[in-house]
Amino acid sequence: MTRDPGKRPAPGPAPPPVDRLALFLGSELERLLEPGSALYPRLAAAYGHFVQGRGVPLPVLCLHRDRQNLEPDAYRIEIGGHPEAEGAFRTGLLLAVGEDATLNALLGEETLEPVYGMPARWIGPTQAEPAAARGCILFDPPGLIATHLIEVLGREAYRLLDQASLEQRLKSFLPAHRTLLSQLRRHPGLPGLRVLLQALVRERVSLQDLLSILEAAARFAPEAEDLQSLTELVRAEIPQTICGPYLDEEGQIPAVVLTDTTEGVLKAQFQSQKGLDPEIGERFLGVLSRELEELHAAGWSPALVVDFEIRAGLRRLVERDFPDLAVLSWSEIAPRAGIRTLATIGSRFHPWARKLPSSRWTTSAATGSEPAAPGERPASDHPDKS
Repeated sequence: MTRDPGKRPAPGPAPPPVDRLALFLGSELERLLEPGSALYPRLAAAYGHFVQGRGVPLPVLCLHRDRQNLEPDAYRIEIGGHPEAEGAFRTGLLLAVGEDATLNALLGEETLEPVYGMPARWIGPTQAEPAAARGCILFDPPGLIATHLIEVLGREAYRLLDQASLEQRLKSFLPAHRTLLSQLRRHPGLPGLRVLLQALVRERVSLQDLLSILEAAARFAPEAEDLQSLTELVRAEIPQTICGPYLDEEGQIPAVVLTDTTEGVLKAQFQSQKGLDPEIGERFLGVLSRELEELHAAGWSPALVVDFEIRAGLRRLVERDFPDLAVLSWSEIAPRAGIRTLATIGSRFHPWARKLPSSRWTTSAATGSEPAAPGERPASDHPDKS
């Protein structure tokens, strides 16, 4: 049988569309997909809590059964067909997470929980009560999967903010804000607005007060040099939204700050034609790492508060090594928010991090000086003490 050389073969079937957000379960976890399973309400509650708190429209979560490359007791979370996180759960057991000393008193196999890599132990149901009494956090399969999903969404939700979902969200402002939306369609345009919102979401800024964000974008877009500049201007207009997640019970932001000289050096580096000198960047990251390590050991989760003009550049510098570190500018500090300075990094990036006296952890400014006025730089940030 011969084929007409001028005739093309009929096209094969089109590949199935890739799910934007999907959860795959191994064969031993497939029971979680059965009607009445606790997985569905757990996922729905976690999903709803995230959307409500972050204000980010999310796609439908697609649930799938076993794949050939997935272990029987494993699960995987994918975005756009790309694996983002995975874990496993032992059939018939619970996962207890806690301090090593606490876990050592329990019977079971040592492991690390898959979400944050914390010490954990596989325990039987009879160990649940003593584990809870000792302060352990207990996970069943639905609870662990829901927690892992929220962790993934927390760092990757910006990738799920597409043009269609943005259009749908903007329609909710009609007809009351028709003029505002018309301005935004001109400057920065819907593609540009999407990039701006993605940049905010990537740094865990809530879109709950989207109207204020849109109004700031419309105000500055015609004059902004580019989308990065526009993003920084918008951030400075929503200080309550920016600061809210980092305020402690006393209305202050635990912070690592830089001396004026340090900021001057970094500003000159970022603005030079060659950009940041890799050696200076590495030295800065080294000192920052030592400061954060000591503060984290003392129970603090500080933000890095810096000058408006270097915030974006510093965020790019620290993002890979410290993805969860909030980088704020002084322009983004809400009027009633205070700064609790826990450490100051000097311009020479001395290779040995200073010991931090406990008095610095109970005052608003470093070394026991007078508390800084809300939104102002503490006095200890000005001299170069490195």
